[in-house]
Amino acid sequence: MGLESTLSWTAVVAAVTWLATRLYDWVKDHRSEIQERERFLLALHAEIDINVRDFKELSESAPPISAIRSRMEKDNSFAPYITFTRVDGIFKSRLAFIHHAGSGFIAEMMSFYADLDHIESEVMGIYTAAFQKISLEGRLSSIEDIYAIADRCVVQGSRLLDQIEDLLPGVKTKRLSADTQNGAENHDLDARYRKFELDLNLARTAGYGLWNG
Repeated sequence: MGLESTLSWTAVVAAVTWLATRLYDWVKDHRSEIQERERFLLALHAEIDINVRDFKELSESAPPISAIRSRMEKDNSFAPYITFTRVDGIFKSRLAFIHHAGSGFIAEMMSFYADLDHIESEVMGIYTAAFQKISLEGRLSSIEDIYAIADRCVVQGSRLLDQIEDLLPGVKTKRLSADTQNGAENHDLDARYRKFELDLNLARTAGYGLWNG
């Protein structure tokens, strides 16, 4: 084999080696991204599910406006007992992963989480001294706003859960917000949320290490 043939063969081997390396890197990165995407979407699903459950409980347990009006007319200092605590750790701490949700419903998701901030602010406002200085109609309007936001978020959140499930064909998800009366299942949901948060944190360590090793 002449020198020219040897050099040509060496060049071919080098080219094939380079292409194989690039292909391996692409497959490795692609599989890592798939794992990361699935973990993020599962964690986001659990988080939205928790909030939808809480919105449903708020709507189902909230006293009617007519009853609140009657009580406020008798006692100007009365404030209905309404509680709501938003859960948004996955969404706010993983904004870099938001593209995994898909452009088709990012705007709706942003609106959903904005409503979480809004309703929590409204609920906290009920128990301030300033709230007592508002007119009766103004206070009732604020409470009606809370009810309206809760109802809207149940619909919006359920729609987001549908869309996330569509993005994860073949992946089993459990929507416990469908049954707000089962305390044991609600506890399980909280545990599932913590597990998905842990899985997501591990995705960038153990998950990447698996493919980089």
